[in-house]
Amino acid sequence: MKIFIYIILIILCSSKIASSNFKLDNKNKKNNKHDKIITDTIINYNPNSILSELPDEIDENSGLIYYNKLLWTFNDSGGEPKIYAVDPSSGEIKSSYIVTNSTNVDWEAIAQDPSYIYIGDFGNNFGNRKDLKIYRIAKSDISASFNGKVSADIIEFSYIDQENFTIDNRNTKYDCEAMVYFNEKILIFTKDWKTRKTCIYSIPVEPGNYQAECVDSYNVDGLITGADMSPDRQYLALVGYKDYSPFIWIFTDFKNDKFFNGKKIRFELPSIYLAQTEGIVFITNDTLYFSCEKSFSINSDYLLRDVVFPPQVFIMPLNKWENIINPSILNIKSKLN
Repeated sequence: MKIFIYIILIILCSSKIASSNFKLDNKNKKNNKHDKIITDTIINYNPNSILSELPDEIDENSGLIYYNKLLWTFNDSGGEPKIYAVDPSSGEIKSSYIVTNSTNVDWEAIAQDPSYIYIGDFGNNFGNRKDLKIYRIAKSDISASFNGKVSADIIEFSYIDQENFTIDNRNTKYDCEAMVYFNEKILIFTKDWKTRKTCIYSIPVEPGNYQAECVDSYNVDGLITGADMSPDRQYLALVGYKDYSPFIWIFTDFKNDKFFNGKKIRFELPSIYLAQTEGIVFITNDTLYFSCEKSFSINSDYLLRDVVFPPQVFIMPLNKWENIINPSILNIKSKLN
């Protein structure tokens, strides 16, 4: 009898695990049950891989930018404090840099402006971090074909409205994995385990120690893991997942930074169910790339995990839906340098 009870307990505990972060608790679903999702259109899309398997060195890639005709990424949560430049045609790592004055506590996001690359060390699954940072690297200090070391400026911040720092794993609204540069500010988008909403916090781009204030929020109905702005600044894209199902939000027709007051379109990605989507980047105004890290599921005996998706990069051509999204803007095509 004791052996039978032990086996049942193992099955019950193991079945709650999909991957280290890829999970929503039932109690969080209850918190969200009265919130209605507001969207203009919901579209099902089955994406193709542009890179079907990334190198093992970046199997936990957790963000993307497109700079100098390369994809720049990093590994999250305890990996080396290192950024990698990847050829978007072959997947080959062309360059890498260790950020010498940093620690990868939980790197989760990357963004850029004309002069700098920003790395967000603000992953906060437990909701108890008091050492949130953004590392700022000068583009003039890195090369697209060299391995080396680089030093970063440091932007420190805290959430002005957070008062409770009690450990509460995957039940906090102060986790974050997404960031963009917009109008000389850094905007971060929270990964709210409690309500499945996202809150935008605004942070200055200069080194310093700041209190970040929520400037807007929206019911994204899931967990946001990446963000990017189109080169013409007309589109905001957010990627995330809900109950193991990846999705992408496109926001357009907004004024200034009021992204959620314009048109809102949600893309469901059923063919990559279980892929832990992490990074997203505009290559042109109408072409998105988004990535997943090595993604696992429970196999049939509930005790072992199988890899269901290797780390890879998918493509999403937005001009396929230009009549739905915004034809007058999507016809303007400009590439990043």
